[in-house]
Amino acid sequence: MGGATFANGLTWYPEIYYRTLPDNLLTSNGTIYYWATIATSGIVLIAMVWSMRRFRQYLAINVTLILIAVGLLIPAVSATLNVMSTPSNRWLLMAQLVFGLLAATLIDHLNLFDQRDFWWLTGVTIIFIILIWIANGFIFKFRDIQTLLYVIFFMFVWLMSLILLNPHHVLQFKLGMLGVVMLNTIAIGLSFYSSNYSGAPANELPTKTAEKWSVDYFDRADQYLNRIDHSFYRTATSNNYYSMLTVGNDIPMLLNTHTISSYYSVQNGDVNTFNQQLANSQNSMNNPTSDVDTRTSLLSLLNVKYLFARQDDVANHQAMPYGFTQLKTAKGHAAILKDRPVFGVGNGTGTAILKNKYALPLAYTQSSQITPKTFNSLSAIQKQQSLLQGTAVTHKIDGLKQATLTSTTHQAAYSVKLTSEPVLTIPDAINYRLTHNIKKSMSASVKTNLKPSEAMKYAAATGLETPSALSKNYLRITKQPLITIVKQISTVLRQ
Repeated sequence: MGGATFANGLTWYPEIYYRTLPDNLLTSNGTIYYWATIATSGIVLIAMVWSMRRFRQYLAINVTLILIAVGLLIPAVSATLNVMSTPSNRWLLMAQLVFGLLAATLIDHLNLFDQRDFWWLTGVTIIFIILIWIANGFIFKFRDIQTLLYVIFFMFVWLMSLILLNPHHVLQFKLGMLGVVMLNTIAIGLSFYSSNYSGAPANELPTKTAEKWSVDYFDRADQYLNRIDHSFYRTATSNNYYSMLTVGNDIPMLLNTHTISSYYSVQNGDVNTFNQQLANSQNSMNNPTSDVDTRTSLLSLLNVKYLFARQDDVANHQAMPYGFTQLKTAKGHAAILKDRPVFGVGNGTGTAILKNKYALPLAYTQSSQITPKTFNSLSAIQKQQSLLQGTAVTHKIDGLKQATLTSTTHQAAYSVKLTSEPVLTIPDAINYRLTHNIKKSMSASVKTNLKPSEAMKYAAATGLETPSALSKNYLRITKQPLITIVKQISTVLRQ
């Protein structure tokens, strides 16, 4: 709560979400939008049609199906089931129980399946095919696994027609149904977990890699600390200790390193507010604190005694925050733990341990208060320093002295330099077209980055003597966001 806008501010999902729903009903290829994974079996779709025809007889389950369908269409429903935060349809796992009950109910009452059911099933199948055709861009071009799953669905339909045409062939029907259900289960599994059909396996680790990584995540620097320091202490990692996002967020919990980060789907809103007030750029909904930008003041405030840093960063003096010194062995050598490679996920360097001489204890008290009015008037950097001098309170407390705040911040001179030239004006567009001239015309030999007055001489040669409405609209759209971004950067740098 507090870390996200309810339902991401969505009233409806993007168009692509709705276009993929018909296909996701029977297949799954690892491309998931808002975790809308259904991938149920063909027999379930038949059971839905059969049950809906007997709406009053199976009222509870039919109403449940309608609620599931409505819930899939509206972001507010999935956001509500996701603790009032972002829309996530992982609640569909529970829907599989309903689908399983439907299939079992149909099989138990096959004697009630009649010709009207078959005609209804035929109509629904035609509508289903049309929806997939529209969603697929008005073409019937499917991946192999899609084709297989649709064929399996029609095998179910064929079996249902068999029981109508030959009601005495019960054994053949049962054997056929068992075989198709098994084939359907295998195909659904392959559609998600096989690298031949899905991109999902690319995100998985090879066998035993996770087991090794959970031990060697810090190159066993954590084990080294356990041997030399038996007191309670907190740890953190330096920026880019691992360059992969959300990598190993839960591993410190296994290693008992008492890190300041916390990776959960549901977080305490006050922790998020704390990090946002202090402009922690590493703040995210699932991990609001992370490593607090490796800021000395915040690391000390959160009683971080040791910092795990990349060996190559320490060697290049890139990961040594103020107040931290490199831990030494009993012989006076720097405590460097050699790299323990882990296939595909290692960071390719050893681990240095840095010790913070300013780390505060786990629990301590302050003797003065910082009123909300004073605290809110400070910049993010000033706020983090003020918390080392007093306690920020939610309302003024009578009888308690106010903290006398002293700031050690200094405003450094800076200038903003763009790493690439934006296309904001007609002369910019002319320069861009001269640079990317692929027709090798006379203007190909002209030097780029011309001044606006010089660039206008080549307006005709680049087709911009009379810019089209499309070109003007592009310039209008790109100009405003860039100006806003530059202003935001300037504001941050001033702080």
